[in-house]
Amino acid sequence: MIAATLPHAVLAGPLKQVPLDNYVITRVQVATGKGNTTIMFPSPIQALYASRCAFQEQSNADFLLDFQAGQYWFTVRALKRDVEDFITVIYERKAYVIRISASDTPLYTVSFFHQGRSDGGLSAMRPVSPARLLSLLDKAKAYNLFLQQEPDAVAGVLYDRPSRVCIYPKFRVVIDEVFRFEEDDTLVFSLTLENQTDSPIYYSPEGFAVQLKTNIYTASVVDASGIMPPQSATNALFAITGTPSGGRNNLAPKNNWNILVTETEHKGGGEVAEQKGIPGGEGK
Repeated sequence: MIAATLPHAVLAGPLKQVPLDNYVITRVQVATGKGNTTIMFPSPIQALYASRCAFQEQSNADFLLDFQAGQYWFTVRALKRDVEDFITVIYERKAYVIRISASDTPLYTVSFFHQGRSDGGLSAMRPVSPARLLSLLDKAKAYNLFLQQEPDAVAGVLYDRPSRVCIYPKFRVVIDEVFRFEEDDTLVFSLTLENQTDSPIYYSPEGFAVQLKTNIYTASVVDASGIMPPQSATNALFAITGTPSGGRNNLAPKNNWNILVTETEHKGGGEVAEQKGIPGGEGK
């Protein structure tokens, strides 16, 4: 399991995060026959070099590669069994070597990220504009459609369906989906808010936050109504970006998330008063 804020953490299984280190050869098991393995860097890649890879299927090629200059990702698929090759990626004036091998248990996505500084602090991240954050919410909403019709648009997006439930006295929060956009160090949470009472429940959309162990990450952008009608299940989305100190969080989608909600009392005239911060419910 990925710890809350470990910049060197690696996610095992079909999705993997790898710290950038041009002195280490990274091993990647890639898809064979059908499907692709997507390998993503934090920003545009300058060039790729390999000996047994081709851009179209041919008899003397062991792997099929899909890459265009300026993209920050590429896809690779093995055309034969029991083959391997080395791909050299030129990125930020450094050469990174990836050893690829055909496998029946491939990695679906490999996402490289910048490590922390030598002083132990997290590397600084570039600001993410409000317009960019809104576009990430839209991409999360249409994720399944993109997968079917335009998979390149969500290449490199890490994804998990935790179905984790946070229980509050009057309502429940179900975490349906979590998306990670590596380039922006942003995670988008898709929620279902279940009001089990006969009265409306009001909450502050801006008050959404995530608790992971002892760390709390507040929302960077929100798409939510602020009200749960009686006996209802309503949807909400919000994102967290970076850390409160301005560094990268490098958090994987698969984690024991706890959603924090701020309930409010709604009074006449459309005003919201007497905010009550509700501690995180018990996750299941």
